Amino acid sequence: MRNKLEDVAILAIDIPIGLLEGTRACDKAARKLLGQPRGSSVFPAPCRPALAAQTYAEASSINRQKTTRGLSQQAWGIAPKIKQVDDVITSQCQHWAFEVHPEVCFWALNQRRPMKHNKKAQEGITERIALLRRVFRQVETHLATYDIRRPV
Repeated sequence: MRNKLEDVAILAIDIPIGLLEGTRACDKAARKLLGQPRGSSVFPAPCRPALAAQTYAEASSINRQKTTRGLSQQAWGIAPKIKQVDDVITSQCQHWAFEVHPEVCFWALNQRRPMKHNKKAQEGITERIALLRRVFRQVETHLATYDIRRPV
């Protein structure tokens, strides 16, 4: 049976790839690039050892020991997904699998300017869809299967 990943040219994923024992410079750079308030949407990835924890308190303590910062609730909330990706990603995969952040992508689409509105506000949804429409004319057709008034 043929591996379905053989057909993948590029995979862009909104999950941290390339975890370290400490903090990642890319997270800091993305927050700086976006400025406030959009930079706060880029939360620091957990350090790899924190993913072995069984509780948020334990993970946050490990993260604090390794990075001097506790773990955010957001990072803990997706820790199982982060671990799942971290367990399978290899240096070979990193030739075609890339970590992306939606707000950085919108920054690039918006002529290197951060979005004006929060992604959960109707104004934010509208401005993001308008940007996507420039490069993906059928965006509304694809979004029709989702309730875009309630973004993820």
